[in-house]
Amino acid sequence: MRRYPYPDNFVVGPHWDKRLIDLKIPDDVDEVAVMVSGGMDSAILFYALKVLNPTKKIKTFCVPREVDNSLQHSLNVHKKISSMLDTGYFQQPELIGDIDSKDSTNPTSVLIKSKRFKLVYDGVNHQVPLGFDFDIPDEFNTLQSRGMADGQRPWRLNVPGLVTPFLHLYKYHVIDLYYRLDAEELINVTHSCTATKEGHCYDCMWCHERQWAFKQLNLVDPLLKTTSN
Repeated sequence: MRRYPYPDNFVVGPHWDKRLIDLKIPDDVDEVAVMVSGGMDSAILFYALKVLNPTKKIKTFCVPREVDNSLQHSLNVHKKISSMLDTGYFQQPELIGDIDSKDSTNPTSVLIKSKRFKLVYDGVNHQVPLGFDFDIPDEFNTLQSRGMADGQRPWRLNVPGLVTPFLHLYKYHVIDLYYRLDAEELINVTHSCTATKEGHCYDCMWCHERQWAFKQLNLVDPLLKTTSN
């Protein structure tokens, strides 16, 4: 099983935008919950928490949204991580919410309020900065929701029991974490698109954000390479 000593200063991002990240589960917490949708953010959050906190129990949850087939993608991530860490067993996520859920916000709130866990981890992060050259849904196209104001993503801030270690990061910081942890192969099973249940459309907001982030690191998305071959 891959295990990494937890560094005092864990830094991610390109040379022009380095940021500290804290992925250490508190000493007084034995078990935490993690939302795993099958996307890039939740996949590497789950992986990082496991390898950086090998003595802690990590329970995963997934909202089985029909629109993007999130349950299948979450299962793909779980299977891949099990293989990478050679755990000898396949951990499956507990389902929360339902197939008609638009996102994980309400189901996550329900889980937090249940008080089953002291801490619930979520991989939410900064939106792409204003000025990005593609259509942004109105609900995201504001200073507040795009991470340009102190109250960025207000529904994820100051929620007792909710831990969002990526909230101060852009997508390129999250992608860099894959490479810092030698987990690039995990990228191949992640799913960012909300327009298709399989593969990527490379036209929706989330696909554009993903490609934008790889470019900031002077990298090419492995899935894009696969698609173009």
